Amino acid sequence: MARSMQAQKSDEDKQKLSAVILVGGFGTRIRHITGDIPKPLAKVHGKPFLHWILRSLKSKGIDNVYLLTHYAAEQIEIFAKEEAGQGFPIRCMKELTPAGTGGAVLDLLMAAEHLTSPFLLLNGDSLLVEYSMKDALNCVVHGSEAVIFGVAMNDASRYGTLKCDDNERLTAFKEKASGSGVVNTGAYLFTRQAFSQIKNSKRPLSLEFDVIPSMINSGVNIKVLRGYSPFIDIGTEASLAEADLFVQRHFKDK
Repeated sequence: MARSMQAQKSDEDKQKLSAVILVGGFGTRIRHITGDIPKPLAKVHGKPFLHWILRSLKSKGIDNVYLLTHYAAEQIEIFAKEEAGQGFPIRCMKELTPAGTGGAVLDLLMAAEHLTSPFLLLNGDSLLVEYSMKDALNCVVHGSEAVIFGVAMNDASRYGTLKCDDNERLTAFKEKASGSGVVNTGAYLFTRQAFSQIKNSKRPLSLEFDVIPSMINSGVNIKVLRGYSPFIDIGTEASLAEADLFVQRHFKDK
């Protein structure tokens, strides 16, 4: 039976989105466990951690994926070839010298003129299970140039937290401190316009400590969407040890 015209129009109205994943770090804090394997490829529940990130993207309307590589880039490229065709194309973009998380994104924007705007930006060592792309895109429609997905935690001491004004607009990153707060999950929706005022050619550049503070100072409207989604990063020995159970719980159909 042919689908209704309304259903076809709904498909046409869906905005194609790209995801950019930062996977170039050295992972020094857990190198004694992972050895020469890059952190995003650490085995979690029988698969590279990056596999679970890609699985989570497949339900988000993502059209293609860019992996920004540096350390052990060849291993990431082999993984990408194995995963390609499972829902979207995967492109690897290798930085020859460490550009930092912010520098890598700026370099991508200069090299990939066809990258969609807005685009999703993720850390390759963290996984946010539930977040609404619809809500984030709605923020952009209503004037935000960037969106940060935050998670409210009773104990945010391990993470830096997000400071917002009364309109949930980001005003600063707060240092790690005991107590509750909304933590930065490392998941963002950015427009190209958000980066238009960043002219710094220095490398490396940190996204959190250089680029986003510069955006705030330039008046870029960065909306914080706070939620209560399960969230994990594998940046420490303790959190890596918890990751198997986390994935089992939230990806039951391995």
